[in-house]
Amino acid sequence: MGNPVEPSEAVKKAKAAVEGLEEPYKMEAFKLILQRLISAQSADADALPTGARKSVAQGGRRNPRSAPSRSQRTRGDSNAVAPTTTLELSVEELGALKSFFESHNPTGSEMCAFVIAAFLRVKKKMERCNVADIEYCYRQLISMKSRVPVVKNLEKALQWLTAPSRKKEWLRKVGEHQFELTNSGLIAINSLEKASQPKKHVA
Repeated sequence: MGNPVEPSEAVKKAKAAVEGLEEPYKMEAFKLILQRLISAQSADADALPTGARKSVAQGGRRNPRSAPSRSQRTRGDSNAVAPTTTLELSVEELGALKSFFESHNPTGSEMCAFVIAAFLRVKKKMERCNVADIEYCYRQLISMKSRVPVVKNLEKALQWLTAPSRKKEWLRKVGEHQFELTNSGLIAINSLEKASQPKKHVA
């Protein structure tokens, strides 16, 4: 676990990281890097169990009953197998994500999730993605002030997209948490892009 980063130190590191970049990417990259530095500090603190954090605060005295047993950690704990993301989009890729998303202009949580999944397949060449990958991209779009639908639960949106009762079959669930775009989905995303483009008026 690294040493905590002071806010002023985080700002200095973020400024140094984006030195040399041009606007508008410089400011967006600065915000993202600063957010990650602060988030990493919070994650370090949150990584400790509640009992362990109290133990550190009390000078190392640990209550043996505060640590959950192995059965408690695994029994009914869905967070133990929750998917994580390894995505780390560059400044250029963030710009591509914003452009791709806005060019398709999705409405509703399902279409929002579908367009992001399509971006990862078409632009990032990812054969499969998971809920955490979609959530990561969704957060970046919000940070870049893109016009995005309000989505309370992306996982539920993906489940609706892949439900057996759905006839579109644009997205297919593979395994427990993985999703992949189908051929129908690739055709649909191209059609959506064409439909969202302004029509040319013939004189």
